[in-house]
Amino acid sequence: EDLIATVNGEEISQKSFDKYKVVLNQNNEYSDKEILNKMIEKRVLEDKAISEGFIVSVEEVNAAVTQVKTALQQDEEQYKFLKEYLSGLGISEEQYWSEIVPEEYKQVLTVNKMYKSLRDEFIKNNNLTNPDEIKSKFDIYWDEYKNDLISKADVQANIK
Repeated sequence: EDLIATVNGEEISQKSFDKYKVVLNQNNEYSDKEILNKMIEKRVLEDKAISEGFIVSVEEVNAAVTQVKTALQQDEEQYKFLKEYLSGLGISEEQYWSEIVPEEYKQVLTVNKMYKSLRDEFIKNNNLTNPDEIKSKFDIYWDEYKNDLISKADVQANIK
């Protein structure tokens, strides 16, 4: 299996890159380099979240996948688009919902738990109550937090 990158010693394979690209790039808005950078960011954040004790259960992942799948199936236009998109990639709908989406949601939910915890702590430590102020100040903090983690990570990337 072709190796695209390593993040803190963990490999990102061509296969996992291709899976992520299916989820992220449905409108072809990102270059391969941008997709890889997003994967690296997610991997670094997920590693940090796990190291901080944020864990997501299989039940939480399955519930999120079911919720998204149900909502999507109720939107005829989006559902039709997804089916055509997957067909064009040679991926079955079953494969998409059972293999690709759960892996993605596990990462997202894990990082989201850490994000919410950091946000709550930030609000408390800075004595913030105004929603606009919370959003603007925490957005800056979160970007700095992510960039700091990424800058400290051992990342080796070789995108084609």
